[in-house]
Amino acid sequence: MATPDGISDRDWGKVHTLALLLVTASVTSKKKANKAYSQKLLRYLNRLEVKYGELPSILATRACYIVGNKRKETLLCRAYRLSMQRNDLLNQAEIAHSLSSLYIENLRRYREGINWLGKLKAHARKAKDKYLEQEYDRLRLEAQKIKAKSGKPASSIREHERGGVGS
Repeated sequence: MATPDGISDRDWGKVHTLALLLVTASVTSKKKANKAYSQKLLRYLNRLEVKYGELPSILATRACYIVGNKRKETLLCRAYRLSMQRNDLLNQAEIAHSLSSLYIENLRRYREGINWLGKLKAHARKAKDKYLEQEYDRLRLEAQKIKAKSGKPASSIREHERGGVGS
């Protein structure tokens, strides 16, 4: 369960445990517990950052548990840049997925979503990650819905992914 950027099994296992407790609290509608676990997880991520430095896994995980799309976007973009600098293919794929999802599902921003979908597709293939390849297909369909609702002339998502039409 260690991260590709070097966080130990033991340390990342605690992140996993706190995330599971947070999800359980969310599902059971225990708002106080949810907030407490969220704060505990964010504090623990801060401690990991002191121990390991600024790493893509820490930044991307923090982005999942904070409020505010702008803050999420900033953290995820920084995490992606770090993963590129480190040649960390697994984090590149996961973070491209998170950014694709953020732009398409949350922000409904077609161009940015398509840009990140192209990166997701490439990274998922390199990583041979079937789940992320399926997520690419799902998010591509969501992006097509956004494009259809915009009323703008339809151009192929594949053209946008390649940096073509209107990019």
